[in-house]
This record gives sequence, C-alpha cells and structure tokens, in this order.
Amino acid sequence: MEDALPGTVVLELKTTDVDELKNSVEYHITEGDPRTQFQIRRTGEVFVAKPLDRETVPLYDITVTATDSKFVVITRLTIEILDANDNPPYCLRHRYREIVSEAIHPGTYILTVYASDQDEPPNADLRFFLTGDGSQNFILDKVSF
Repeated sequence: MEDALPGTVVLELKTTDVDELKNSVEYHITEGDPRTQFQIRRTGEVFVAKPLDRETVPLYDITVTATDSKFVVITRLTIEILDANDNPPYCLRHRYREIVSEAIHPGTYILTVYASDQDEPPNADLRFFLTGDGSQNFILDKVSF
C-alpha cells in the first residue's frame, strides 16, 4: 500500500546454498530503486525504507543481487504500489460565479463545478455538497461534475 510505514516488510527472499561451508548470504538492491525506497535485511526481508507515493512511482522493477562471497545470483522483484486515499480533491477553478435572474425556472441548469483527485477510484470518487445561506434553494447532483 502507498501508505505503508517505513519498516513494513513487503516480502522475504529465500536462498539455498548447497556448499559444504554455509556462508551467510548478503543481499543488495542493484537496480530499479534510484531513490532507495526499499532496503533488504540480512534475513532477506525487503522492507519500505522511505514513504511511498503511487502518483509519482506506481511500480518498481527491482534487481537484487545475492552473494555468499564466492557465488552471485541475480533476481528481479516487481513491486506494485496500491493506492491509498492520500490526496485531497481540488476544484479546477478557485471560484465559480454565475448571475441568474430571479425569474429563472426551477430545475434550470446554472453551472458545472469541475474537480479532480489524483488518487485512483474509489479513493478519487468525489461527492459534492452545497452549504451556506440560500443553499436550500438549489439542487446539486452530488456525484457528477
């Protein structure tokens, strides 16, 4: 998840070393994580090292190199970042202003408010509400814009 806290384990790598001498295996991220968002413990646990942002990087294709000091093996990890509702909605215009006649017929269209949210649905699903003096005199489609 995009809101995973640093220290959250994403997965654990396992290696097998059939040498007579059981050397400890070291893991290193060698490609695909230029901002070092992830790290690997000596146990093989891949964990979140820094806060993630799906809107900036939604997918990591990471190359991991493991070595027992004599032999080297390379594997690839694909980590997809799932969306969290971490972005506020925003209106595409700061202010909407419309002048209407007091003789306007009930149900007449007046204006459309445009808004957006960088998250993915359902986290980006917006609902609209009218508040303030006179708001009871108007009807608003709460889900369309």
